[in-house]
Amino acid sequence: MKVNRAANPEANKHTSGSVSFVTHQSRLESYSQQMTYKYAREEKQPQLDPEVTSAFTTHGAARTAPSEVMGFIRDEISGLESRLVHTMHT
Repeated sequence: MKVNRAANPEANKHTSGSVSFVTHQSRLESYSQQMTYKYAREEKQPQLDPEVTSAFTTHGAARTAPSEVMGFIRDEISGLESRLVHTMHT
């Protein structure tokens, strides 16, 4: 992991400060609502949309690339799915 972080230091810069779980949850819910609205008439809805994710770029994260935001959302979705599976099993 140390080698990976050193290979691309700009991608590993944490510029937006700490963000609470409530803020993450609110952003994900808002993202979900926007995706539903945008793709309401579509048969298939993509899991990620760079145009919708760009709405979540904050002032402190203005240098964040769309691919990084999408990676964050993928990680959040994966974490939420894992929590849901764990909750259903317990």
